[in-house]
Amino acid sequence: MDVDTKLLINLDRGQRNEQRVITILQGYTLPAWINGFRRSTIEQDIRGIDLIISVKLRNGYLNVPFQIKSSDRSVYAAAKKFEAKGYNDLVKFLVVNERRTDRDIFDDIITQLNDARHKRHNYQLFYRFLGAPLTYLEMEMKKGILRQQAVLASIGTFSDEGRFTVAKRPSSPEAANSVSAHVE
Repeated sequence: MDVDTKLLINLDRGQRNEQRVITILQGYTLPAWINGFRRSTIEQDIRGIDLIISVKLRNGYLNVPFQIKSSDRSVYAAAKKFEAKGYNDLVKFLVVNERRTDRDIFDDIITQLNDARHKRHNYQLFYRFLGAPLTYLEMEMKKGILRQQAVLASIGTFSDEGRFTVAKRPSSPEAANSVSAHVE
């Protein structure tokens, strides 16, 4: 399997898993203390956040960041990265794969949100980290993501369920790289 095919498979799995969580949240009756949810921005995604769920507190709101992974092993690796930055207790990890039922995933989300609501973590430093200007390396990652999205858009489409369908392949590596002028 070549690198491009692996990229498409991983991107497809990640998109499907993120869309599945959104669909689950839209399909179940949410507790009154959940204010809303949204996908992360590209900048937040670069920093490891896939989803933000807002919960009501007695004196305001708390935006709880989630990272969606397909296995426990990938959660462990991601948690180590956040632990090195001192944020591992603030980011919630959610395993989403074909072995887990929608109800299991929903119950896991509610449990983790309850945990975040009742622990008095200080998210302010983490929010500053998420909102800080991107570093040079992160800007390069963003450009790469935008290029990949442009290339993927030129060869196929994502369905509403998040599944990628290849309509055509770029004719050459040069054709795939030609979209970079539109991104920079």
